[in-house]
Amino acid sequence: MSSKEIALKSAELPPLNQMLLASANASIFPLDQMTARDYLKDVYKQAPPEPEAEEHWFRENFEEVAVSPELVLSDVSTDETLRRFMDLPKLFDMLTKRRLVLPRLKELIQGDPFECRARKSFDHLNRAELELRARQLKEYAPESIQYPPRILPPPSFDYSPPQFDSDIQQMTLEALKDAVWYLERERLQRDLVCSCWHRGTVESDAMWKIYAPQLGVSISSSAAGMKSGMKMIVPKILAARARLNLAAVHYDDTAECGNLEPWLIKRKAFAHEHEIRLYCDGPYRRGSNFQLEVDLSIFIEEIVITPFAAAWQFPGIKGAIEALLKEAGAGQITVRQSKHMLAPEIGWPPEIKARREGRRF
Repeated sequence: MSSKEIALKSAELPPLNQMLLASANASIFPLDQMTARDYLKDVYKQAPPEPEAEEHWFRENFEEVAVSPELVLSDVSTDETLRRFMDLPKLFDMLTKRRLVLPRLKELIQGDPFECRARKSFDHLNRAELELRARQLKEYAPESIQYPPRILPPPSFDYSPPQFDSDIQQMTLEALKDAVWYLERERLQRDLVCSCWHRGTVESDAMWKIYAPQLGVSISSSAAGMKSGMKMIVPKILAARARLNLAAVHYDDTAECGNLEPWLIKRKAFAHEHEIRLYCDGPYRRGSNFQLEVDLSIFIEEIVITPFAAAWQFPGIKGAIEALLKEAGAGQITVRQSKHMLAPEIGWPPEIKARREGRRF
């Protein structure tokens, strides 16, 4: 089949971006991992059967492209300064590979086991909707539930393992709500990715000591800088829907999240972090971590070296950072050491010293 015939064959299919935007299921927007996964299963069915035509169709719709994502702000102003504290290996990775890595929520739970424990309410869903939600999230159920242990029957018997659907149908309404919350939290742990930033007009001693002590830095940016300086790698079919969120974390010792998202609530013990989270809950993640391409000259406003670096360490750290910035075409970014631990000297009154030296003060 010629390339022209392949293109014509693919053209007979509905434009996939239009299919997404004009979907009969309007609730699919905005995309999240679950709805996108289900929807794309139907989209793949539109592929032409001929191998060559299918290859062309797939390339035209699923080839990865770099796009500027929509950035949705929540309780964050466009120009306020945001700081990310990190150790030197993470900074060097960012500068050499021009990327920002967003770890999975599951990795953040290692630092705080109470992450994402403020529970969602499902009181607005009826039983049929809850069962549908549970079936959609079946892959996040414990393996013992998905694939129950098999006790081998006699060879003459046909074995039929217990079904997930029958299990949820037999649950009480409250147990079903518990199951759906379990499945949803498991999904969030695996699929939601986020980068943690600090808001504040003054330096934080606690943030320096916890996240960037002797060999660390803080990089400063803003919502405006992030919007202009980062790109997301997505399949063409999802390019028009690439989206990130930048939202403030709320601090409350509560078991219910109310109208907030569960990953935007932390215990009051962490209130010193004044945290802002850049996060993504979409069908874009690849591998264990999600990466954004960043234009360092736009994304980063300033790099500040920890005030706890020894005097002999500072020149080497500063020189290495400036060399990497220059190589990346971002040599104009200021690199300095924090003055947080630089206290003014308290000396003897100068007029006494001058009088002893016979000088007029």
